[in-house]
Amino acid sequence: MRIFLALLATLGVALGATADDAYGEPGPHDIAARPDLVIEDGARDKHLSIRVTWPEGEGPFPLIVWSHGYLGSKDAYQPLVEHWASHGYVVIQPTHSDSLSLLPRRDRWAKLREPFTFTGDGGLSDWRNRPRDIVLILDSLDWIEGEVPDVAGKIDRERIGVGGHSFGAFTTQLIAGVRTTEPGAEASESHADGRVDAALMISPQGRDTLLADGAWDTLTGPAMVITGTHDRGRNREPGTWRKEPYDLAPEGDKYLVWIEGAYHSMGGITGHEGYTRWSGGLHPEQVLWIQMASRAFWDAYLKTDPGARAYLDSDALETVSEGIVELSSK
Repeated sequence: MRIFLALLATLGVALGATADDAYGEPGPHDIAARPDLVIEDGARDKHLSIRVTWPEGEGPFPLIVWSHGYLGSKDAYQPLVEHWASHGYVVIQPTHSDSLSLLPRRDRWAKLREPFTFTGDGGLSDWRNRPRDIVLILDSLDWIEGEVPDVAGKIDRERIGVGGHSFGAFTTQLIAGVRTTEPGAEASESHADGRVDAALMISPQGRDTLLADGAWDTLTGPAMVITGTHDRGRNREPGTWRKEPYDLAPEGDKYLVWIEGAYHSMGGITGHEGYTRWSGGLHPEQVLWIQMASRAFWDAYLKTDPGARAYLDSDALETVSEGIVELSSK
């Protein structure tokens, strides 16, 4: 991962520091991390492992809770997490129950072969506990600050963002207000937490087993969707399927970042080259553009920075990417 971050830094130097790519520059803060915290949840008889990354400085800083994709863990996505932290954000990453890291190596192959279903023994069947993990983290901020004295007083409880990639984007959709409808159910169900101020969804899901027509009517807060032309769904849905959370959400503070040529790995946002190899290859420029778009989104809605809002309304991303990135809003 260090090699990958070095590639990003080199790319940033090659681009130069211009107004169009300023949101991709490293931030002014040194950062630190505590990777080994465990929150005890007696109600679910669960032990939730989390990683906390924070900027050096007085704060308080806005909080981002970041949800990994299926089989991932709290220790991935450092190209994004470290970028945000360097710009003044505390980032907390849980390891959800589907993570390969929770299994002995001898059992991981069987996990990889589980079907991608939300019911029965499918690999996605514990989906309900993912948004509950996010709620647990938000309920445990006092405990986290007590366990990590360097973070005490640095988390701004009034400025909270949630984001995720793939299954983590599904998690983000639910916690931000999207409603689920189980097969055969008469009514939809909410998993929303009103403490969330903004939602970032990279490679989210469109209409599916649990997400029916109308599911996004209640996604009323600020949200950004990032996906691309080759970002196909698990059932071979086209990349446009992943745009539906933007297309079907009500107007107001919604953004779509559409990257021509991007696959599900988004050029390497996990920081793990092995994952990227079978999902589109390593493309540091795509990661840089995602750093830029996501930081501008967080700054606009968690720091209420008018300059960031203006950036999102400009053609800066289109210009710096030479038209490969299209940023839409409504």
